Amino acid sequence: MPNPGHDPETLLRTLQAASEHKTQKDAAEALGVNYTTFRSRLQVAQATFKDWTPEDAGTPAGKPVEEVPLAERQRRRLLDDKAALKRELNAANRELNAIEDFRDQIFGMGEPIDPIDHPIVFKGGEPDAAEIPLLFQSDEQWGEVIKREEMGGLNSYNRNIASDRYKRLIESTIKCCQPPYAPNSPPELVYCMGGDSISGSIHEELAETNDLSSIPAVRDYCAHVRWGIETLRDALKCPIRVVRVPGNHDRTTRKPRHKGYVETSFDTIISWHLEMCFKDDPDVQFFLPPENDALFEIYGFKFLLTHGDMMGTGGGTGYIGPVAPITKGHRKLVETYMQANKRVDYVLTGHFHTAVETEYGWGNGCIPGFSEYARLKIRAKPSPPVQWLLSVHPERGVTTRRQINLAHPDEGDLYHHEEQA
Repeated sequence: MPNPGHDPETLLRTLQAASEHKTQKDAAEALGVNYTTFRSRLQVAQATFKDWTPEDAGTPAGKPVEEVPLAERQRRRLLDDKAALKRELNAANRELNAIEDFRDQIFGMGEPIDPIDHPIVFKGGEPDAAEIPLLFQSDEQWGEVIKREEMGGLNSYNRNIASDRYKRLIESTIKCCQPPYAPNSPPELVYCMGGDSISGSIHEELAETNDLSSIPAVRDYCAHVRWGIETLRDALKCPIRVVRVPGNHDRTTRKPRHKGYVETSFDTIISWHLEMCFKDDPDVQFFLPPENDALFEIYGFKFLLTHGDMMGTGGGTGYIGPVAPITKGHRKLVETYMQANKRVDYVLTGHFHTAVETEYGWGNGCIPGFSEYARLKIRAKPSPPVQWLLSVHPERGVTTRRQINLAHPDEGDLYHHEEQA
C-alpha cells in the first residue's frame, strides 16, 4: 500500500516548504508535521523530482500540477490546524500529568489543582449564622535576621522571635474569635496566607545574614503553621479553610519571572506539604490556585488574595510612601478583573510591609517588623509587626477590622510604652 504522505502533491509541498524556510524544522512546523516525518518526505521528494527548483513552483520536470480547489485547500488547512492544536493539548496534558505525578509521589496527593475559574465558596452556616473571621497572614520572611544594634535599638528579629510572634498571632486570633470579643464561636475560619513565607536568598545580603537558609526555613515554617492550623481548629471547634499564594521572596530564581511563577517557588512546596498533612482531615481544606491570584467568596462577597509584587505599580511614591502603590495596585486589580467580567469586592495584598486599609481592601503588615531596609533605604515610619484579622457578615460584608500587634517589649525599644517626660 503506497505511503499517503508520498503522493506527488505532498512531496511538492515538502520541496516548496524546504525552499521557503531557513531550517527544516521551521519548514516542518509550517506544514504541521513532525521533524522526522518531514525529513523522510523531503528525501523521497528530492529523489522523485531531481530536477525540481523553487522557480518551478510546484511543477515536476515542467509538467504543470493540477490546481487544488480552494475548498479542498481550506479543508486541509483546517485539518492541519486541528492537528497542531491537538499536539499543543497533548503537551499541556503531559505537563499537568507530570505535576500531579510529582505531587502524588512526594506528597501523596494526585488530585488536580483547583482552577481560578471556579472560586472556592465559604458559606459557613445558615444566612443568619455568625460572622466568619478571616485571618490574613503574610510576609513572615522566616529565617531573616534583624539586629537590634543596627536598628538603633528599635526592633529585632530572628528564628526564635519569629516563632514567638507567630504563636502570639494564633493565640490572639483565638481570643478575638471567642466571647467576650465575639458573640459566639465562628462557623468556620478562613486562613489567608499571602506569600513571602521565608526570607530566601534572592538578595545577596539576605543569603549572608539569614539564620536559616531556604530549605531549613521551609521545614521550620511548616512545623509552626501546622501547629497553628491544628490549634485554631481545636480551640475554635470549627473548620479551617486555608488559601495560599506565593510571594517574591519564596522564589527559587534570582530574577523575578512571570512564567512559572507558582512552580518556581518554595512556597508551593510549603503549600503542598501542609495540604498533605491535612489530606485526611475534612475540617481543614486548602485552596491552592496554579497562579499568583486566589479568587474566593465568603457569604457571596468576592475576595482577591495576591502577594502584591505583580500589581504593576512599582515601589513607594515620594513622601506618601508605600500607601500610594498599594492603593493604585488595588484599584488596578479591581479594574482588571472587572474587564474580565469578574467582580472583586475586597483585595488582600502584602509585599509592602505596611498595614493600611484602602478603598478596595487591605495591605498587610509583616511579622519581622521595622527592618534595616525600611530604616535606611526608604526612611519609612517605624511600625510594629501587625497582621489583619477581619470579620465577614452574611449581609454586610467586612465589618470588624483588627490589627493584631505581635511584638513584645523585649524585642525592641519601639514596643516600650513608658510615658515620655
